[in-house]
Amino acid sequence: MQRKTLTILDVLGNAIRNASVRIVLHGTTTAAVIFTDNNSGVALEGSTLTTDGRGECFFYAANGRYDAIVTRGGAVLDVIYDIRCLDVDDGLSVLRIKQGTNAKQGRATLVAGAVTVPNTSVTSSSQIFVQRQVDGGTVAASYSITRVGGTSFTITAKDGAGANQATDTSTIAYFITEPA
Repeated sequence: MQRKTLTILDVLGNAIRNASVRIVLHGTTTAAVIFTDNNSGVALEGSTLTTDGRGECFFYAANGRYDAIVTRGGAVLDVIYDIRCLDVDDGLSVLRIKQGTNAKQGRATLVAGAVTVPNTSVTSSSQIFVQRQVDGGTVAASYSITRVGGTSFTITAKDGAGANQATDTSTIAYFITEPA
């Protein structure tokens, strides 16, 4: 969640004290779920705040777009449109990539030191990164990748001299990128 502070002023720049500020979902009159702090997990009932002596109020809200309807004595004084909340600590910093058929990441288990992974998203210039996830058999010193564009790629275990390591039965994670 991101903290937003609003300062409500009149046309002369004076603070408007004790104004009600109702936070709604952008473009609607539907009350937004807002909080008074980042950790309590308790929503502010009615999504309405009151400005202090400096004309300020603050709230915490999930990533999204909001509007603020400012009233005092029942009269609408102002509407602040398109307040954007974006907190990069709210899981946006975690890269999530789909797995499954023809996906850009996954796992494969070596049989006799090699595995061919069918994947039509692979191109002749795909960059395929691999990392051993679960050791199996006699683990290899390194792994080589052979690509067949539009069809598949093969992961082959190699010993320290570069020869095939046929006794490696490890589970290998892969991640596929394309150059720009």
